[in-house]
This record gives sequence, structure tokens and C-alpha cells, in this order.
Amino acid sequence: MKKAYAALAVVIVLLTVLSGCVTAKSSSPAGPLQDSLFVKLLSEKEVKDAYGWSLTDNPYLTHGGTLLPQVYDFLVFRLSVVNSAATEIELLRAGAVNADEKLKAPYYDAKRFTEISMSAVETPESSGSFSVRKNKITWNYIPTGTVTLKPGKHSYIFVLLGRHPLPDSLTAHIELLVNGEERDFDIPVPDAPA
Repeated sequence: MKKAYAALAVVIVLLTVLSGCVTAKSSSPAGPLQDSLFVKLLSEKEVKDAYGWSLTDNPYLTHGGTLLPQVYDFLVFRLSVVNSAATEIELLRAGAVNADEKLKAPYYDAKRFTEISMSAVETPESSGSFSVRKNKITWNYIPTGTVTLKPGKHSYIFVLLGRHPLPDSLTAHIELLVNGEERDFDIPVPDAPA
């Protein structure tokens, strides 16, 4: 019986020591946030992995099948912000242009994009509930106007939308206003596979 108590005491002491180590490790201060701002064009696989592989659930997938031809191409971008202090950010302008600077895929704000995206699945004949699809726009799409971000990590989606098929050799121009300072991004758009 004494051996059982001794073994139990050893286990309790070990658990106490180990939990103290875990607590000490997790309570150590993390380094300060490194402020950063990135804009990335997402591949179709990245869009599917992040928001779902089903057209019913993923608003960032274009509809094109055997019965109905594909009307639009979506260029889906992710804006990622890491900020150590409150930050104001606004998407001023965005669009994909060809070599002649002719606009081929303009930016659609959340309201306009929701209308286009939902029209792909909501028809008089459809009977399903598409609230998951609509919520993914509401929760992830960059709001119109100035957004005030608390310190931390933030991510927003926005879409440039053009008629299918988009021409080759496009460049996306994105203009952001960050704490009153303009930031420009030029991102080459990969050509569609032949």
C-alpha cells in the first residue's frame, strides 16, 4: 500500500512540474508584431481549399458547365495585414488591364459581387439554401470605404471580374490607402492554360 501511495505521489509531483513547465512556456511573451501588408492573387486551388470545392458553398468559383457556358472569370485576391497599432485601410481602386492599359477585369465591391455570385446559383428553379455561400462574402470580403483595424492579423478577399475568357498578358493594378498614405501594387495575372 505504501508503494502505491509513493507511486501516486511521484506521479502528482511529475504532473505538477510538467504543468508548470508548460505554463511557463506558454506565458512567455511573444515578440512584437512585424507590420506587413500583402496582396496576393489566389490560384483556383487556393480558393477551393480556403472556401470550399462546391459551387453551392464557394462564392469565389465561377459557374461554367455543360449546359450553361461560363460567362465570367474571377480574379480572387487576398489582402493580408499585420499591424501593431490601429490602422485605417481603404481599397481605392483595382482592376486588371491588358498591355494597352485597357480595363479587362474591374473591381466589384461586396454588394455588386454578391449580386453576380448569387445569381449563378439562385434561380427560380433552384430550391437549395445558399446562405453559406452568401455568408462567405459577408464575412471575408473587404468592406467599402475606410476600415479601421485593431492591432493584430487581418485578411480580406476582393474580386476583379471580367468576361470569359480573359485575354492573356494582364496586370492587376491595386491602389490602397493605408493611414492616409497611398500604396500601389502591380501583380501579373498568369495566362489561362491553353
